[in-house]
Amino acid sequence: MGGAFSKKGSKRDKDPRTQDKQNRRLSVSGIAQGPQGDSNTTGTVTDKGQNEYLRFSALSNAGYEPDGHKKTNQDAFISFVEFGEPAVSVFGVFDGHGACGHHVSAYVRREIPRILDKELLKAESASARPNIDSVAKHFISVFERVNNALEADKSIDSSLSGTTAVSGIVLGRAGNRKIITANAGDSRIIIGYEEVRRPVWWVQ
Repeated sequence: MGGAFSKKGSKRDKDPRTQDKQNRRLSVSGIAQGPQGDSNTTGTVTDKGQNEYLRFSALSNAGYEPDGHKKTNQDAFISFVEFGEPAVSVFGVFDGHGACGHHVSAYVRREIPRILDKELLKAESASARPNIDSVAKHFISVFERVNNALEADKSIDSSLSGTTAVSGIVLGRAGNRKIITANAGDSRIIIGYEEVRRPVWWVQ
């Protein structure tokens, strides 16, 4: 989400030597008490939680310059173990890039949960046969609305900055669980399982 091109008619030159050059470290494992860590964008942010259906842990950590100084952490994530309903969980990773990448990823982190329709997800999670197509179409529309709103928001210069966005909705009760994913950019979701008598299985 965001842009990677100059704005037409812009007279403001951006010297790449003066732009912040950021590096990111982010991982999300499994499936709350809310993010813990530094309030700024240079430290470590962690989160973990669980309910009757799943448990999760997450870690986001800024990289380091060659001289040992921490870089700006442009990553953001969302982790709602119960998104308005115990049988609905929402997770996402947003890898910002460019001089304003941390602002873009923070914007997307805030807006996706705000726009998601909790009532739709709650209704489908309670259904014996959830309408996955309906949820998927809604998820796509959320991504499109956030991208369009970001482009229209003049408080964030996204002309040369942006973020990847990969998110998943875990829907339904035990024995009838579904995972719906949406992705923009090159971040990935990897889903796998391990059983005692079967080899490790995964898909991305």
